[in-house]
Amino acid sequence: MYLSVVAGIIVIMISLQPLMIQKLPNDFSRHKVIIDALKDEKNQPEIIFFGNSLSMFGINTKIISDELPGKPVVYNLSSVGQSIFEGAYFISSVPPKTKQVFQCVDYSIFTISRNYLQDGKAMSMILNGYKIDSLTKNLLIYPHPYFDQNKWVVAYEARSNLRSSLHKYLRKYLDFEKFDTNFHDLYFPHIYLDERHPKYPNISDNKSYDSLPVSDTLISLANRIHTLLTQRNIQYHIVLMPVNTEIYNLNDSICKAYFSELKKRLPGIDIIDLSSALKPELFYDAIHANKKGARQLSLLIADRIKQGGE
Repeated sequence: MYLSVVAGIIVIMISLQPLMIQKLPNDFSRHKVIIDALKDEKNQPEIIFFGNSLSMFGINTKIISDELPGKPVVYNLSSVGQSIFEGAYFISSVPPKTKQVFQCVDYSIFTISRNYLQDGKAMSMILNGYKIDSLTKNLLIYPHPYFDQNKWVVAYEARSNLRSSLHKYLRKYLDFEKFDTNFHDLYFPHIYLDERHPKYPNISDNKSYDSLPVSDTLISLANRIHTLLTQRNIQYHIVLMPVNTEIYNLNDSICKAYFSELKKRLPGIDIIDLSSALKPELFYDAIHANKKGARQLSLLIADRIKQGGE
């Protein structure tokens, strides 16, 4: 009897995991926003932006829409830490009406020599309703193994994701920063209320741009994404996001060689170099744009769209 009760409690807790992952705030909760937006057949965007927190806070798609003829629907489907590899999971789900896809990336992303998706992200995607298809498996070549596992197994493993929810909940009370409530916005999920971090620059990494050797890993993936989107008459853009030159040094000759190599190895892809687009006062912290900076970036991209890309 005792073992039956314990087993019943465990089953109930595991079965509630997907609901808890969907409802509780956490760094991965934008997965549900992305998945639901791509499934919505009635409201299909003409332009989609994928990317990490740099584009979450740096791209205001309402400004872009207002600047374009006909004010098309433009979505910001960026999420925390979303790399090209993570964004690729959503490429086959891009709606029929979409004409342009922008992938926003860290400036030095193409120096990375490995593709991977964190376990917690894979679990979050699955428990928020994501299902991988054959197109995506072929695109990624080595997708995360969780996508082939039973959902109950994934739900059990996802118990650690609840700690992320607790961290996010407590952060608004314990942190020095002031946060907005628009983390799940489809257009501009910029959550910082202030224009400057109270402890600017608040450096959390040791980035260096002293050497920018291009690796084939993400180059190959970007070219496969481009091929897949081209088959659907969708234009693919890659946006190299701004670097705060008050904190990080950019060597002109190294950067020119890097960009030249990207253009050579990513033929047909519109590469937009915004690395030097923002002055230091337009950054919220060491890496993220503030709202004034986001406005400037959005206007620059709108102009690029109006010019027809390359």
